[in-house]
Amino acid sequence: MSRSPGPVKARTEELLAAVSFVDIHGRKIGYDYGTIMEMIKAEFPNSRISSRVLRTKNAYDMQCAGIQLPVRRRSRKVLAREYTHALLLQNEGMLGLSLRTIRTRIRKKFPGIPVLSLGHVEAYLIRRGYQVPFRPPIKAVDY
Repeated sequence: MSRSPGPVKARTEELLAAVSFVDIHGRKIGYDYGTIMEMIKAEFPNSRISSRVLRTKNAYDMQCAGIQLPVRRRSRKVLAREYTHALLLQNEGMLGLSLRTIRTRIRKKFPGIPVLSLGHVEAYLIRRGYQVPFRPPIKAVDY
């Protein structure tokens, strides 16, 4: 008789397979293990799952079952930087996202991590040969 997975394991597998965003190279980037642990603890405060079990047993079992998992970064800082790159290259029609929108999305997705200087990051992407979309200049406000 086969047991069905419990709600914690089912939610963990769902979060391990979830894609957070697609980076500038087209790779699917998943949530980092710390974020997954926070989500699990928020939903199931009495669960006793550890990050070690999350990394080894659950992820390994899913890969053995043939489930394609997204790339996972260990550092939230690196993840935030890659997310910044993806947002700077994202188009909204003919224009790129506004810098205010990019800052807001980064702060929302990675609270506690300082937002990089977007001008410097944009210059870095241009030097690397990426086509950065046009952004209209910010208009001065008369008081």
